[in-house]
Amino acid sequence: MKYFFSIFSLSSIIFFISCSSEKEIERTLPTPNEDLISHSSEFVKEIIEVTEGVYVAVGYSLANSIL
Repeated sequence: MKYFFSIFSLSSIIFFISCSSEKEIERTLPTPNEDLISHSSEFVKEIIEVTEGVYVAVGYSLANSIL
């Protein structure tokens, strides 16, 4: 019982110390890179028919999807 009280007391102290008030952190959003914005404008979203029944989706994700 003596050890239980010691462990409980220590746990309680650690718990209450860790529950201190939070400090507000100022966060600034990064500005977008102008080169990346202009590069993205080159890839207009479109679906191109390569041959009969084969289509390529350009500009929808990182890779061009072949359908």
